[in-house]
Amino acid sequence: MAFICAVLEWEGHDVRSITDDDIRRSGNPSAICAGFSCQTFLFAGNRKGFEDIKETIFFEIMRFSSILSPLYLFLENVGGLLNHNEGNTFETILRTLDECEYECGMASA
Repeated sequence: MAFICAVLEWEGHDVRSITDDDIRRSGNPSAICAGFSCQTFLFAGNRKGFEDIKETIFFEIMRFSSILSPLYLFLENVGGLLNHNEGNTFETILRTLDECEYECGMASA
């Protein structure tokens, strides 16, 4: 299987400003590898989770994924994510991935 790699770069710091048309023009990658801010899930952080604007990046990653439909989506797990908000945050992530028809698995480092 051949992988198509697209490196996407936009000027600006707010991923929410990237339009769906911009995403469509970026190509058809076989995989997206993405991570989201860990500070809002870490025990040492503020633990606001999805209430923190930085954590809406997960939903932006899913927006990219729903438009580009890559075969693979790799997301970085962060400490504190599994039990954040009594596990509800991780459940939201799993449910969202399922709605986008991704099978989930975890690997430890």
